[in-house]
Amino acid sequence: MLQRSGIITTFILFCWTAGSGHAFADDQCSVTVFETNAGEAAKNCTAVLDGGRLTKAAHAEALKIRVRALHRMGRLDEAIKDYEKALSIAPDDPELHLRRGWTAYDQRDFDTVFAQAHGALKLKPGYADVYGLIGAALSLGGPEKFAQAKVAYDEAIRLQPLEPLHRFNRLWLLKRNDFHQEAIQEADAILALPEPLITRPSAVTSYLRSTTYRIAVAMERALLLRTVGRIDEARQAYDRAIELDPDAQTFAWRAEFRLTQAAYIPGAPPPSLDAVQDDLTKALALAPDYWFSLNQQAHVHFIGHQYELAAEEYARALKGYPINGTMRWKYAITLRKLGRGEEAAAEAITSFNVDPGFMEEKLGVLQKRGYLAAIPPDTDPRPALMDAVRACMLDEDCG
Repeated sequence: MLQRSGIITTFILFCWTAGSGHAFADDQCSVTVFETNAGEAAKNCTAVLDGGRLTKAAHAEALKIRVRALHRMGRLDEAIKDYEKALSIAPDDPELHLRRGWTAYDQRDFDTVFAQAHGALKLKPGYADVYGLIGAALSLGGPEKFAQAKVAYDEAIRLQPLEPLHRFNRLWLLKRNDFHQEAIQEADAILALPEPLITRPSAVTSYLRSTTYRIAVAMERALLLRTVGRIDEARQAYDRAIELDPDAQTFAWRAEFRLTQAAYIPGAPPPSLDAVQDDLTKALALAPDYWFSLNQQAHVHFIGHQYELAAEEYARALKGYPINGTMRWKYAITLRKLGRGEEAAAEAITSFNVDPGFMEEKLGVLQKRGYLAAIPPDTDPRPALMDAVRACMLDEDCG
């Protein structure tokens, strides 16, 4: 199951908010507090700001910490107001321009992104993090912007060769544009960085789980090896990842690999469900609510015709990742197996509503099976789509 674009935005946001910053004199309004508890930092910095009697520099610094906390908490409009206020006080602070650029990135306001990036570089030439922002913005421009995005990431890496974030983002750029071999090489380069740099806890978010660069990159590398047909190496990669990092994510991904390896190896024997279950038991013991582990556990129950248990696990998994259309569709299929047809149809329709990318993947199946006819131009497609989904849910052969 591949990660959606929304999750890519999540890990970029998480990484830059955890980046460098100047400590404020008040220990309660500090980068240290922000990195451990954004809500607490926002509250403490507000108290400091409301207390008054701050120097201009201290006022700007308190705002800078509070705004990072607000941004991490998803309070984007408030964050932008704070950034504008801080910039009015300290217009020559390049970090403020960089971070204001990231709020513009979240709004897909690319004129402001590049204006703030230009301002930051004018104040601080060779500011590697700014090239990371430029690369992230250009990477959303599709294949035609690939070369420019890569140049920006290349420059960030040239300026900060030991910073995993820039290389990780370049890895994703290569992967999304189907440069699989180059992406594998990038993964190898990240994993070769000094261990302390790639084993920091909660340094990056991968598949909605805060983790280390080493775990996140090892999982991406294994997926890429599978994609290019290097299955034995992929198997070794999962085993090695568990040896180094026996984590909920590494166990869950090896379970997923074992469950799906028949799709990658024609004629392969059925997976050993005992081995799969052993990995999932370990994964869920480490993180009982992790959606990816629950998703795989639900699949194991489904294979074993234990549909009640499968439905329970899918429902739990969807609490952690409600916009995953593929998983919601599987939940719908499970409900159909239980004879809960109306609920199945409702979940299947919801999978389309919350995940347009999944809907695009599924349209061909619905058309091939005759549930969906060609939709005339200038016609609202939704009624026909909903009817097609309901018809599919009434057909046991429609998956």
